[in-house]
Amino acid sequence: MGRRGDWATGRLGDWETGRLGDGETGRRGDGESPSPEVPQSPGPLVPLAPLPPCPPAPLLPTIVMLLLCFLLTSCQLETPPQGVKVKVERVVSGQTVEISNTQGPERLRLLGINAPDWRQEPHGAAAKEKLQQMVEGKLVLLEYDIKTQDNYGRQLGYIWLDGQLVQEVLVRDGYVLAASLWPNTKHEQRLDYAQKWARVQELGIWNAEEPLRLTPAEFRRRQEQQNNS
Repeated sequence: MGRRGDWATGRLGDWETGRLGDGETGRRGDGESPSPEVPQSPGPLVPLAPLPPCPPAPLLPTIVMLLLCFLLTSCQLETPPQGVKVKVERVVSGQTVEISNTQGPERLRLLGINAPDWRQEPHGAAAKEKLQQMVEGKLVLLEYDIKTQDNYGRQLGYIWLDGQLVQEVLVRDGYVLAASLWPNTKHEQRLDYAQKWARVQELGIWNAEEPLRLTPAEFRRRQEQQNNS
């Protein structure tokens, strides 16, 4: 923090410490003594005009929401995504769909998100249902990132519908967690902003009355420990 002026540090000027100049202390020239002060007669009292009311202080949540609205809006100004058209035949979970291609049905793991486990009620079922409402039976644009396949043989990608990034909608509305893994981080910032919005609004898994208390990975780990005990 930079040094502030004397008025802010408490090191007051001479006129406030009593160390005034010779002409102000009464220490006049040699042989002179200070002259007594002559009381001044007060003038007529003038009523003060009332002060204008102070504007209400802005609330922090309002500022945060406005800032996030700006950030979310700025994210829309991007180059249109490049990809291939595919049909979503079936929604498997809140983060996995089955798509059709020339070689038959194939599973696609949606990048950038983690959906609640299906046993984490009601959030697991809600995420799957929302994804079904959005894309099941529809043509979507499949956009790839750096790594296009996971260790289970599933394709990895983002899906777009009517100009919207489906993962962003799921995160923004509180159905899933934003979770980008390197090297697939193309839309990481966009999804992080969406999650901040959902948290401020307490939507879905961020609802204070019934939040998602464990991440999907933590939930499955705890289930395994219980099964092994």
